[in-house]
Amino acid sequence: MTNRIDSNPSYLTHVCFSYESTFYLNGEVNRSNMRYRSDVNPHVFREGHSQYPEKRKVWAGIMGNHIVGPLFIEGNLNGQQYLDMLEDLIHPLIVEIAEAHPDEFTENIVFQQDGAPSPAWCTDHHYRNRWIGRKSPTEWPACSPDLTPTYLKSQVYSTPPQNLADLRQKIIDGCRGISVETFGRA
Repeated sequence: MTNRIDSNPSYLTHVCFSYESTFYLNGEVNRSNMRYRSDVNPHVFREGHSQYPEKRKVWAGIMGNHIVGPLFIEGNLNGQQYLDMLEDLIHPLIVEIAEAHPDEFTENIVFQQDGAPSPAWCTDHHYRNRWIGRKSPTEWPACSPDLTPTYLKSQVYSTPPQNLADLRQKIIDGCRGISVETFGRA
């Protein structure tokens, strides 16, 4: 990855970094896989314990200064459902953004996925030799932090959502409100 960036400083602007995350109605955040980067640390603590908490599972990507999605996932996501999402939803959104901003995306888009079960789809379809993940042409660096939506979660939970519809709208509004400066820091 470092060699690619050294040879092409704009390389990262052509990568669609993707991640899926769960947003809980009660504000609970799974911190086991998150790295926090913030200009301020509000020391906020939210306690929530429930065997079946109300939640929204979301997939989103960052490509240059653009959000791809968000896409809401109902239930548990299996390999076939993810492949269908890639083909029917994710790839068309990536193409739409690239075509709408041809001055920004002069090179082929690279698709990043950390461990998703679709290397054959990437290799055989749209991202031949242009994807980052396990067993890919560009390996996802070991122990690197995921593209965590920490900033987005701080926006969504700045005031507690009232219900699942409100939570969904806060996620959409949070994605739309991300500034160019925030993309740069990410």
